[in-house]
Amino acid sequence: MSLFNQEVTLSEDYVYHYTSLEVAIENILFEGRLRFSPFIQTNDPRESKDWNVSITHTNGIEISTESLLEIVEKFNRKLKKDIKILCMTDEDKNSYNQINYGGRGFAHSRMWAQYASNHRGVCLVFDKRELHHTIITELDRLKQIYFGRVDYNSYYPINVDDYEAFNINQKDMISKEIDELLNDHVTRYYKTLYLRKAPDWRDENEFRWVIQSSQDYEYVSIDSSLRAVILGVETPREYDSVFSEFQEKYKIEVSRMHWYNGNPTPLPAF
Repeated sequence: MSLFNQEVTLSEDYVYHYTSLEVAIENILFEGRLRFSPFIQTNDPRESKDWNVSITHTNGIEISTESLLEIVEKFNRKLKKDIKILCMTDEDKNSYNQINYGGRGFAHSRMWAQYASNHRGVCLVFDKRELHHTIITELDRLKQIYFGRVDYNSYYPINVDDYEAFNINQKDMISKEIDELLNDHVTRYYKTLYLRKAPDWRDENEFRWVIQSSQDYEYVSIDSSLRAVILGVETPREYDSVFSEFQEKYKIEVSRMHWYNGNPTPLPAF
């Protein structure tokens, strides 16, 4: 059954990647891989700007100013600048509607406008389980791979983890090497650090994979996880032959979005 059939259930998990026509053709589909990009290159200031780090002091323990400055600098480098993420749009099962594709990850007009070049780009559809398997297999050299749906909540602290995620205890600086301390910190607080955004972003319904790597970028293949390419309503028809070749290469569906009185409807592209 086509994943665009209105009778399809959400028992199969898909994730969606909106992108420009050029990136889709010249990079992702031509090279056959997805890129993990730097966390600091997102369009959210909480993620792109340095974090303010506090230190909980312990009586009787003296640490030099240089050591304190080093921990703050390393905190932002290791927990921010070395972080790479892969961002997808998830299905919204709470809004699922068989009649008009409500809740489907490809049916967001604002996402088409913002991330797919004002409906001129494309939306790539991936099998979430297969993509996850590829990520943990091809990036198994990395120590940790974190993943999950983004929680859209206030930036203001709502529990103790929200405070402690941006705090280092002075006594831990004595008992652990800095790298070990920060690795443990990420493991404990990754949800607060990397899977939290303000409610303003909630309509993106984001699912993320998060890794630590000193490389500029990391890549994973798409051969086993790519399920479909959806062309935007404004994607030029002269590219149909290009996507027809990709359809044959990856053995996938290629559809084009239509908006009937504002209702999203993907139909076969050719």
